[in-house]
Amino acid sequence: MHDTSPILVASTNAYKIEELQAVAREFGRTLLSPAEVANGRAIPEVDETEDTYYGNALLKARAFSEWSGLPALGDDSGLEVNALGKRPGIHSARYAGVETPHLRKMEFLLDELSAALKDDPHAGREAAFRCSLVLCSRDGTIVSSESMLEGEILEKRQGDGGFGYDPIVYIPSLGRTLAELDFEETCSLGFRAVAARQLFAQLSAG
Repeated sequence: MHDTSPILVASTNAYKIEELQAVAREFGRTLLSPAEVANGRAIPEVDETEDTYYGNALLKARAFSEWSGLPALGDDSGLEVNALGKRPGIHSARYAGVETPHLRKMEFLLDELSAALKDDPHAGREAAFRCSLVLCSRDGTIVSSESMLEGEILEKRQGDGGFGYDPIVYIPSLGRTLAELDFEETCSLGFRAVAARQLFAQLSAG
């Protein structure tokens, strides 16, 4: 993909946009937020109806590319907890209800895991963040990348940074949770940043 025009991030999540922009700058690429190109138009709301991270990321990328006329970068990510049968997984953002605050989602997950461990004390607390990024160009060309970051579910939150489930997942390779990283570290070590760096490296190589 040799198109060097700006890329639209298929998300209104300011934290995600800022993280992806930081990685893109390393490769000399410009990412735009939907608000920067809307020009008064309603920003698309994409239903995540696929059963894979890749499928949902592709839905977003295509919808935002068609809406804007720009290459668009979609992402989908989730937390998979082994003892919960890999849940919440692709439903992480909607776990315990779409409008449920992240704090309550974490409490709900911890309660569910506690119940699962009572039934099977050997089930363990292992978990993993997974992320899929998909870039859809204006001619329909697709470039994608995936990442995984293994961890374990804590009994209580650690750290105030990040978002989502970051405070309750201890990452052994980092010696802390993603919520304990500063933003610069997140843009280097976070699972979304890792996937983004792989994707932009593919663009640079192409």
